[in-house]
Amino acid sequence: MYHDWYERHDRFIGESRHTYDIDVQHNWTLSRRFNLTSGVGYRRSTDNVDSTDFSGVEDPSRSSNLFSAFAQTTALLIHNRVQLTFGSKLEHNDYTGYEFQPSLVCLGAQ
Repeated sequence: MYHDWYERHDRFIGESRHTYDIDVQHNWTLSRRFNLTSGVGYRRSTDNVDSTDFSGVEDPSRSSNLFSAFAQTTALLIHNRVQLTFGSKLEHNDYTGYEFQPSLVCLGAQ
């Protein structure tokens, strides 16, 4: 969990932003060769932009939300010489809606 805040004020732009983020993750050992990791997260970002002599803004205050959930499993195969990791992340944001992000990685022994 964290909170980030910054401000910038000069002749060209004035801006302040707050970002709040929280994530929860859990790891399960299903067997000696299989591991499952899953989690959820939420991020909220708010900003305020000031008009200056050189710039103007129509909407000086905005906020956005990002929700996410993921699950991934790791399997050790072929006498623990090959590691296969596969999973997916699902996100929802205010701009593009739902996004699905699958992943697959296979690592072999050197």
